Amino acid sequence: MNLFDFAIVTGMKEEFDELQKYLPSLVLISNNPSEIWYRTTLASKDNTKRYSILISYQSQMGGFHAISLTEAIIEKWQPSYIILTGIAGSFHESVKLGDIIVAQQVFYYDMGKAAAGNKIQYRPQGYPCSVTLIRQAELIASGKFNWLQEAVKSAKSKAKKLKKGNAEKQAPVVDALNAHHPRVHFGTVASGSLVIASKKKKNELLSLHGKIIGCEMEGAGVMHASFYRETPTNAIVIKSISDNADEQKTQTDDQGVWRQMALENSSRFVAELITSNYFRALNTGLFELNPASQGPGPARDEIKQRVTPGMGSLLSFEQLVILHGPAVFLTIGISASGAAGALNILQGVAIYTDKDQNIHKVPFTGNHVEINGGLYPKPVGLYLMIAGTASEIKFNVSTWSMEKQISWKSNK
Repeated sequence: MNLFDFAIVTGMKEEFDELQKYLPSLVLISNNPSEIWYRTTLASKDNTKRYSILISYQSQMGGFHAISLTEAIIEKWQPSYIILTGIAGSFHESVKLGDIIVAQQVFYYDMGKAAAGNKIQYRPQGYPCSVTLIRQAELIASGKFNWLQEAVKSAKSKAKKLKKGNAEKQAPVVDALNAHHPRVHFGTVASGSLVIASKKKKNELLSLHGKIIGCEMEGAGVMHASFYRETPTNAIVIKSISDNADEQKTQTDDQGVWRQMALENSSRFVAELITSNYFRALNTGLFELNPASQGPGPARDEIKQRVTPGMGSLLSFEQLVILHGPAVFLTIGISASGAAGALNILQGVAIYTDKDQNIHKVPFTGNHVEINGGLYPKPVGLYLMIAGTASEIKFNVSTWSMEKQISWKSNK
């Protein structure tokens, strides 16, 4: 069962730092240094859907760490879609600095045989990307969306700042920034362990696959972890060009402008893709409350402890929380009161369906119960033994996505 609509992964902290500017209200959900998870929610542009998003970045660049992180994401959070984003190098003259590349296929070039004469006999592998994500990216690429307008605006702003410096030295960059109108390219993206800054290496890889549009280092790892499963997870690589993967890479990086431009453009494009309203939302953590009580009968079956006459009462709320989608966790606060004031909850049982559709019963005492590990979208029931006769019970229910309060009042 999917718990998040999207998981977004970056290979570097630098890429994550830029991405979070376009994902408001990020909340850190893990303090474990080996597992850094953030979450947020993005509304669709027409505000009819809310998408749950998990974000993380690798501790180090490269495919090995990408495999490890992606496997952890799938095992723990089970997102519907995984997007790897960040910066990449261009493999074709038509793919300009700041352009977006969307992988239809990831071409893993590391595998091979060391042959005589220090030659490598490549044995590449290919990983197809999610057709759904490709098609939705095509829709974003074909229209006039905010990401493109913001990219043009940002480029002109950077050109204006550079102009104030050494005008003669910066003139080519200023002209390129003023003319910047990023295009979106779809095709094969090369992925491996090398930071490519050599025309010779580019040509070597192009001799294996002539349709490569760009290169990066984490895509093969993400796609391998997503693809080689009994039920593959939809995944894609969407990056922006920061250099031409040639001998001028260091110089281009040192300028800083195009690297920053690429960081911005990839982040803007991914945020636009998610909020485009083209995806069905899981409604993670969304719910409504139903305070209708079924009386003492069902609670008597769930709470085995006998109630001493005059000393306590039983109440059942078999559909207190009606989940509209899956939930990562759920907390219920309970406040009971009677004619003489506040009443204690002597014993309680919460019944829910887990993400594997198994029914669980959670016994508790006191005025709070927490359910972790993933909930299937079925009603959550609550059964209470109260120290006295309650005239009112207030419930405070929360998930990562929302918090609601509701009250039950006795008719007597």
